[in-house]
Amino acid sequence: MHDYIYYIGLILIPISLVFSYLFIHKTYNEIINGDLQGILKKTKVFALAGIGLFALSFILLDWAFFIDVATINNIKEQGIALNPGLVFLSFFFGTLFIIAMHSFVYSFFLYWYFKNTDPKKRKKLLLVYSISIVVAIVSLILFTEGNAQYWIYPLANIIHIGEGGIILTRTKSDVFAAKGLNIALYALCILSGAILVLFICDHYAYKYYGKHGLLYTCFLIAFPSGIIGARLWYVCIDMLDNGAGSQFIQKPHSIFEIWNGGLAVMGGAILGIIAGVSVILVYKYALKHKDYTKINLLFLVDFIIPTILIAQAVGRWGNFFNNEVNGELVNLNYFARLPTFIRRQMQFADHASWGSNLVDPNKMYLPLFFIESCTNLIGYYVIYFGFGRGNFSKLFIKLINKIKPNTIKAEKYHPNGACVGGYLIWYGITRLILEPLRTSSDFYQSSIYSSYGLIIGGVVVIILAILRDIFVTKRNVKNIILKPEDLE
Repeated sequence: MHDYIYYIGLILIPISLVFSYLFIHKTYNEIINGDLQGILKKTKVFALAGIGLFALSFILLDWAFFIDVATINNIKEQGIALNPGLVFLSFFFGTLFIIAMHSFVYSFFLYWYFKNTDPKKRKKLLLVYSISIVVAIVSLILFTEGNAQYWIYPLANIIHIGEGGIILTRTKSDVFAAKGLNIALYALCILSGAILVLFICDHYAYKYYGKHGLLYTCFLIAFPSGIIGARLWYVCIDMLDNGAGSQFIQKPHSIFEIWNGGLAVMGGAILGIIAGVSVILVYKYALKHKDYTKINLLFLVDFIIPTILIAQAVGRWGNFFNNEVNGELVNLNYFARLPTFIRRQMQFADHASWGSNLVDPNKMYLPLFFIESCTNLIGYYVIYFGFGRGNFSKLFIKLINKIKPNTIKAEKYHPNGACVGGYLIWYGITRLILEPLRTSSDFYQSSIYSSYGLIIGGVVVIILAILRDIFVTKRNVKNIILKPEDLE
C-alpha cells in the first residue's frame, strides 16, 4: 500500500510540471493578441491541472510518510502517538505551500510578460505574487512543524536510487553502501541556488535588454568554474593551516575526490565571477556579438554579482543536511523560536558520534548555516535594492540638503560596478564574524585573512567605481542609478 501511494505521488510531480509548462508556453505564444482575459480562458485549464496534480502528489507523498514502517517504528520508539493537530498542519499547510508557489510563478509571469494589460489588473497581479511568496514561506514553516516530531534524526542527506527504489538515507547507512546512484542533498542545494540565481539574472537581463538567454553560456562556464575554485580554495586553506599534516599532502589524489566534501564558498565565488565576466568580455569585444555589444559590463555585473549571495544562502542548507560547519554547543532554549526540525537536526554534528543524540538533550550546536543563510539574503536586498538602486543615497542626499540646502543637486547616485564592491565587503564581514564561531574542527585561520582581503578589495572596487565616474565617464551625477539609460 505504501509503495503504491509513494510512487504514484512521485510520478504525478513531473506530469504536473508539464501542465504548468504548457500553461506558460501557450500563454506566452498568445502575447501578440494582447487580450489577457481571453487568453486565460483558453489556457487556464493547464494552470489548474498543474496546481491540482502537484497538490495531489504532495498529499499522496505525505500520506505515504505517515504510513511508512520507519515512521511508525520511530513513533513507537519515542513512545508518542500521532497528534491530529500536527497532522492537520502537515497536510493543510503543505498543500497551501504548493498552491502559493504556483500562484507566485503564474502571477509573476503574467505581470512581467503582459505589460500592456489594464493597470488595475497588473496591480492585482503584483499584489498576488507579493502575497503568495509570503504565504508560501509561512506555510512551509507550519508544514515542517506538522512533521518534525515524526522525522528521524539526523535527517537524510542522500537520495539513493537502486534496487530498493528511490530512498532517502544517510551517507553512513547500509543503503548508501548498496549498488545504485547516490545524489547528495548538499549538491542539490548548491545546484538549486545556482539555477535560482540564473533565473533571477535572466529576468533582469530580459527586463533591461529585452531578451532571455544572454547569460546562459556565462552560467555554463561560471558554475563549474565556481566548483573548481571552491575546491582549490579549500585545498589551499587546508594545506596552509595543517602543513604537512594536510590530507591533501599525505594523499594528493584526494584533491580530486570532491564527492567526499570540502568546498570553500569564497574560492567558488571568486573563480566563478572571473570566469563569468571573461565570457561576457569575449562575446562583447572578441566576437563582437550583436546582443552583447550593447551591454555595459559594469551595469551588468551590478545586478549579477549580488545575486551570488542568494545562491550562497540556498547552498548553506547543504551544510544543514550534512550536519557540518556548526558552532559550539549552546542552550536549546536560546533558539526556541526556530522551527523544530532545525533545532532537532542541530543536535547532531559530523564531528560527533554519528547517529547518537547529544548527552545533554537541552543543548544544540549553534546553527551557523542558518545565520549565514539569513545574513546573505539580507545582504542581497541591502546591496542591490538599497545601494544599487540609489535608495540609501537618496536618503543621505536629503539629509545633507536639510542641513545645508542645495549642497548636493543630484536626487540619487550610484556608480556602476559599486555593487561588486558591496558584495565583497558584505561577504567578507560575514565570514570574519562567523568563522571564529565554528567548532575547532571546522575552523581555518586562513579564512580570517582572506576575509580581510575581501573587505579591502571591496573598498578598492567602490573607490575605483567613483573615480571612474569623476575622471573617465565624467557623467552628470544626477539620477545615476541602475537603469539602461546609464549606458555609455
